[in-house]
Amino acid sequence: MSREPASPPAAPLRCGVSVVVPCYGSEHSVGLVVAQLREVLARGGIAFEIVLVDDASRDRTGAVVDELAAACPEVTAIHLARNYGQHAALLCGIRAARFDVVVTIDDDLQHPPDQVPRLLAALTEDVDVVYGPAEREPHGVVRGLASRAAKWLLQVPMGRTARTLSALRVFRTRLRDQFAAIRGPFVSIDVLLARATDRITAVTVRHDARTIGASTYTLRKLLVHAATMMAGRLAWAGRGLDRPAYVVRSTSRGGEPTIGSPTG
Repeated sequence: MSREPASPPAAPLRCGVSVVVPCYGSEHSVGLVVAQLREVLARGGIAFEIVLVDDASRDRTGAVVDELAAACPEVTAIHLARNYGQHAALLCGIRAARFDVVVTIDDDLQHPPDQVPRLLAALTEDVDVVYGPAEREPHGVVRGLASRAAKWLLQVPMGRTARTLSALRVFRTRLRDQFAAIRGPFVSIDVLLARATDRITAVTVRHDARTIGASTYTLRKLLVHAATMMAGRLAWAGRGLDRPAYVVRSTSRGGEPTIGSPTG
């Protein structure tokens, strides 16, 4: 029976921010997201990195994130071997984070990078997770209804926290230790965070309308995701689920590309 080599001891987390951006079909927007994040975080004097996780995009997104990693020392590019969905991509990036605070943000500029400092300011000593729900939902009627329905369904496994969920989040990186054993593609970052801590809050922030590209979210996708989490289809240790591979290319980490697994 083959056995994977033991992982080396994790390096101590540095003080700063790891921004994780799941990318899919965002060849025209991800560069703008990176540019704005670099400007905002550098202005605040924050040590940071930006982890771009390409979820097997069909357009040039993979090439663009490689170009960004080659040009920007703060950027890491990770490529999933096939499309596993936003939350698997997020989990991959979270496990790659090197700083003690993680920010997750979308790749389409609906989450304005200039709102990130507001969430970081709310991450006080007595708080582990800060969500950034929209002051006013900018997306269309169908997605708005789907989002509300999904949050309603997620109240079953998550409780009232589900009402303030947002893909714009800030949390302490050490929380990932509580779900280190998770394997497989069926994951929900929000359920995992809710299991890891009760010290969760939210700050309403500005969300912008999408002006570049088209959303790949549908009513069906959002409801299926919520129902999946409600049914408990989380991949805990010992469940024989597949473990997708990814390739890491980064000028900031140096060396040759490596092969690994985003979910373990």
